[in-house]
Amino acid sequence: MKKPVLFRKRYIPSEIVELKDDIILYRDDSMLITRWTTLKPRHDIAGGISLYLIDKGCKISRIHDAFGRFLHYYCDIIHTDYSAGNDTYIFTDLLADIIVHRDNRYSVVDLDELAEALKTSLINADTVCEALCSTDRLIRCIDNGEFHSYTNLIERYVSL
Repeated sequence: MKKPVLFRKRYIPSEIVELKDDIILYRDDSMLITRWTTLKPRHDIAGGISLYLIDKGCKISRIHDAFGRFLHYYCDIIHTDYSAGNDTYIFTDLLADIIVHRDNRYSVVDLDELAEALKTSLINADTVCEALCSTDRLIRCIDNGEFHSYTNLIERYVSL
């Protein structure tokens, strides 16, 4: 059976990259779980396991270093386009991100990039609204404890 094709689309920098080396660990209509290593070598992270919550507009990634040690969860706010005809996903990074630290503190980052993208017309107001609503939904999920159900799901795949 042919495997789905995954793409990451970014506004800053403007690029679309096939995630051809990502390994799909699980997939259904509402989520996708992948294992990956960085596309380019980095000194701070080596890879991770990502849970794409397609209908919730986010990707939650368990980030690890070169020794496999857990660092933090990095949550990208995304928009997903799926084409059933060619079994292709395009995950568009909507610029806002949330880092969830080991002690459950979190930081919302890159809102300046979101503002700059709107100001320079890389994105429109509807895209900003989608990004902000998805960010708010994820913050509420973290605050009310629901986030742990997602991290527990990711943890099932760590030792595989």
